[in-house]
Amino acid sequence: MTRFLICDDEKEYEEIIKYKIEKTLSNNFEMKYTISCCDNLKTLKEKLSKNEVDIVFLDIMLEGENSIDWLIKNKNIVSKTQFIVMTAFPVESYKISEIDSCYFLIKPRMTDELLLNAIKRALENINKKEQKQKVIKLANKSLAINVYDITYIETFNNNIIIHMVSGEKHKTYSSLKAFANELPSQFLRCHKSYMVNMKHIIGYEPYNFLLEDESKVQISPRTFRKMINEYKKYLMNS
Repeated sequence: MTRFLICDDEKEYEEIIKYKIEKTLSNNFEMKYTISCCDNLKTLKEKLSKNEVDIVFLDIMLEGENSIDWLIKNKNIVSKTQFIVMTAFPVESYKISEIDSCYFLIKPRMTDELLLNAIKRALENINKKEQKQKVIKLANKSLAINVYDITYIETFNNNIIIHMVSGEKHKTYSSLKAFANELPSQFLRCHKSYMVNMKHIIGYEPYNFLLEDESKVQISPRTFRKMINEYKKYLMNS
């Protein structure tokens, strides 16, 4: 069951987009789904916190606040959800890269094809995340984590410490090399003691990557230029 949410404070447009989504789903997919609606960011936050939605069609301006800015401020609760951001004007689109948004739609130009592509991309991203669950052994239990939610990994005394977007840290017995073999290519071994998820990098300075949560991950001085080039290559291909 895929759970869609339309978050728009224009009631008339809410009905239009709901009809368009239903038409697109019935014509192109065999799937079970629900479509609910809300008109404010407070309700959206509640639904995201309770993990009640998979794909959100989000108006770019709600209650006088830019929704992209709101998503960036609330990254800790939006990482599991796909966002299709809608606006009447092609503004602020550069900020889309700062969140895990799958598509950007301009309302007056929202053709059936563009809407279909947006939904396809959202569903593909959901499937990718579901397929990237990794079970790690902790002191007295096992835990399934989503590798895309790892910000960076450090090694310490024959253990690794896994840092998550939620702020949680998980310690498990493993070498960094062995753990890295099971990670996707967006993870970069930037230091003998650190591996970083390039998805969560927002910049760099001499010998450090800067992450979204304001933490820093060391870069080996010997390979600094090579690591920066790898990061730039990732940005170009993502």
